[in-house]
Formats: sequence, C-alpha cells, structure tokens
Amino acid sequence: MKKIEYEDKVDVNLVTNRKNQATAEDFNEIKTVVNEVVEKIDAGINEVENSYNDYEDHLTVTGVIGSRVMQGLTYFKNFWYWGQNLGAGTNGRIHKINPTTGVVDSYFAGPPHSATGDVREDHDTMIWGSGGDDVPSAWEMDGNGTVIRKWTFTGTTYNRGGAVVYTGENTILLYTSSRWSFDIREVTINDNGTWSYGAVVATGTRSMGRPQGFDYKDGYIYYLCDDYNAATNSADETVKVLYKMSMPNSTGPVIVNKVWRYHTGTTNDEAEGLTFINEDLYFGAHDSKKIRRIYYPTTSKSVSTYYKALTGISPVHDVTTTVNTKITLIGNTTITLTNLVDGMSGNIIITQDATGGRTLNISPTPDVINGGTGLIPLTGTASSKDIIYWTYDGANLNVNFGSNYN
Repeated sequence: MKKIEYEDKVDVNLVTNRKNQATAEDFNEIKTVVNEVVEKIDAGINEVENSYNDYEDHLTVTGVIGSRVMQGLTYFKNFWYWGQNLGAGTNGRIHKINPTTGVVDSYFAGPPHSATGDVREDHDTMIWGSGGDDVPSAWEMDGNGTVIRKWTFTGTTYNRGGAVVYTGENTILLYTSSRWSFDIREVTINDNGTWSYGAVVATGTRSMGRPQGFDYKDGYIYYLCDDYNAATNSADETVKVLYKMSMPNSTGPVIVNKVWRYHTGTTNDEAEGLTFINEDLYFGAHDSKKIRRIYYPTTSKSVSTYYKALTGISPVHDVTTTVNTKITLIGNTTITLTNLVDGMSGNIIITQDATGGRTLNISPTPDVINGGTGLIPLTGTASSKDIIYWTYDGANLNVNFGSNYN
C-alpha cells in the first residue's frame, strides 16, 4: 500500500479505497510506526524533565552542631557559611565550612533563624537576615562572626521574616512574609544602623509555594520554595521549584517564570538557602546535609566587575567576589588570585606609591605576553599607573598589560 506523504492532497474517496484495500500486514506496519513515535515522544518528555530537574551534590557537610534545621547559605572568602535556626526569639547559628572537605571549621551566632546570607562586596563583609516569627533584622559580619552593625526593620507589610540580599550601593532587598504571602522591597541601609524603605519590587501568594531561599543577580530575583499542592492547599515538600522574577522598570511589569524544579522522591529533603557563585545557583539540603548546585543557565556568565581595593604586600583575592581589583604598591608585592574558573577574565590597576620602583608578582605564575615568562614589567616611577589584563583558560593564567597611564 502506497504511503500517503504529508504533503499529498488528501482525497476522501482515495483514502476510503486505500482503507478497503489495507491488509493486516499494513495495519501491523502502521502500529509499529506509531509505537516508535510514541517511544520517541516519551523519550523527549523524559529528556526535558531530566534537564528541568538537573542538579548535582556539590559538597557533603559534616560536623554540623545539633539537629535544628539549616537555613541561609552563602560563600565568602573561600569558605561556605550555612545558617541554622535555633528557635523563635533565639539567635541563630552560622557554620563556617571548609569548601574542600565539607568539615565545619567553626561556628558563631547570627540573627534569629539566620535565614539568608549574602556578601556585601563593596564592604568585604557578609550580611545575614533573620526569619521565622521574629521581627525582621539584618547583621553585617566578618568571616569570623564579629558583628559590625545591625539593622532592625519595623513597619513592614508582614512584620516577620527578614530575609535579605545585597544588591549594591548600600541597598538590600528585604523579604517579609505571612509564611505564604510575601513581599520584597528595596531598603537603603546606613552605616549608623538607620535605614529607609524604598519600593516594593515583588509580591507572591500561597499558590507559589512555601519560601525557602532567595537571591538577586543582574536585575532578577531568584526565589526557591516548596511547591504548592492545590489539592491539599499546602506545600509539597518533595518538590522544589525556582522562580525567576524580573525587577520592575519603565519597560513593563514584573514577570514571574517557574524556571527549575526537582523531586526528592517520597521523602522530604528540606531545601534551605539559595546563593549565586559565578553563574551557578547553590542551595542547601538540610536532611542530607549537602550543598547542591542547580543546573540552570542564568542571564550572565560573569561575576561582579566593580574594582575591589587590595592592600598590603601579600594580598589574596577571591575572584568570585569581583574579577577587577586595584592596588597601590607600598613594597615589592605578590597578588594571589584564588577560585579561578575557566573563561574568567579581569584586570588589576597598579599604582606606585610616592617612592616608586616597586615590583609585582602574580600567583599562580602567569603566561605573560611576548614570552614574558611570568615577569610583568611596571613603569616604576613614583605614582605611575599600569594596568594588567588577565584571562584564565582552565589551566593557564594569561596576562597582557598596558604601561604608564596618565
């Protein structure tokens, strides 16, 4: 029986005649083809679902104190920091974790619930937010738990929660909720502990699920939660979803998209905390004590590009905080770049002090343009300025430079 090609014009009489002429063998052949199509469709659906659910176990954490639920997560100066809820009205606990072994290095007090942690890059500090039923608050801290300043936020929509992320220029996004409904607003924070509210930039309702973490990157808010189960009008703790919300601007309203989800199976492995490192999102899994990386492509493949000032003659710079740096040389100096990732690039502005003649080495030892074999010639005269441009290819740090900028 002749196959009817897709582009053929279908004549009703022709089809009827062919139907009458069809044999059992023809129908078996058709059945085989249909089964093959169904299998391909199923395979395609599975492939989409698998890509939608992709994540990896990045680090297993050991040495956590007690069994209370883990909360906010961030990465700062070559350590993971993972908050822990110790109950309403009680300061939380923040664990400092070795990023290679996963072993808890130390721990210290944080705000109640310690629901979110973020890096305040322009201050070279962390900022941690509260959570739960406590009055919203935020603490600025160094990597060893020293509290630099605190803010307590009153008069918010829900007057509970207090998760925060830092967006730069003394501005945070403050999340407060009723456990289900929430709003996120901009807040200006001042170094004297005062603050002022800005606009509400995002809101949500019960139908989005129960909140577990959020972060900000390149004009978008990323919001992690337990999925909503309409049948029970409650959270489905075995399904985690990630929303991407645009910030409001003059071109249009806030757009909310569900961009990622994963299933923990029949049991809950509570997801808590959400943080960016470079272009990747990470969250904490409380029950299994794992830090997991989400396979979700974000809008940017770069980290912050502001210029961080380095000091001393042996500064160590974590390029996951910002790729660009500047330094005034006060002696012969070695700058060590850490956490380099394939494809990263940045630059270093080098200024001589009033004495001049200072030398500079970079670690890891770079491949310098024109066969420089690691040597970076500087102008050397007092107060002169040179700029080093570097890129990392996964194995080598490659360096170019410009001399004597005036």
